[in-house]
Amino acid sequence: MSEGTLTPPETQQPPHTPPHRSFRFPADYYSAPVEARPLFPRWVPIGCGITAAVIIAVLFLGGMFASHGGVGRVMDMLLGTMQREMVTMYSADVPPDSRKALETEMDNLRTGIRTERVPLAKLDPVMSTLREAISDQKLTNDEVMQLRTKIREANTVTTPKR
Repeated sequence: MSEGTLTPPETQQPPHTPPHRSFRFPADYYSAPVEARPLFPRWVPIGCGITAAVIIAVLFLGGMFASHGGVGRVMDMLLGTMQREMVTMYSADVPPDSRKALETEMDNLRTGIRTERVPLAKLDPVMSTLREAISDQKLTNDEVMQLRTKIREANTVTTPKR
């Protein structure tokens, strides 16, 4: 055996230190401990992760609500609010029997939405006609007739084709 391998540890020479250079080698840079402070505090990524999880949970619950008739309840509530506001918008040329007929049609439509007999896809023409009719805050006799026609079309129950 050679004498170098049997030398006790206390007699070994200290490791050779490299001379000081004006630049750093990449290996020295990557093997050195991190000296920079983090850009954000530790709670920022944790808080963002929790916020993202809450948003995903809210979206999931909203989808569940919408798929179990929630959209129908919202549309029923919206139509009820519009119906209450329409009472003050009738112009003088709308006869009382036409007003009553429109209110009856709206009540039937809301009942059909609540009982899920009226598909929500049929509400699009009604809502667009209603939006156009009340945009000027006045309902004329022609607009009432158009609304009654669209609501009657939406209220007709069609049997599904199989």
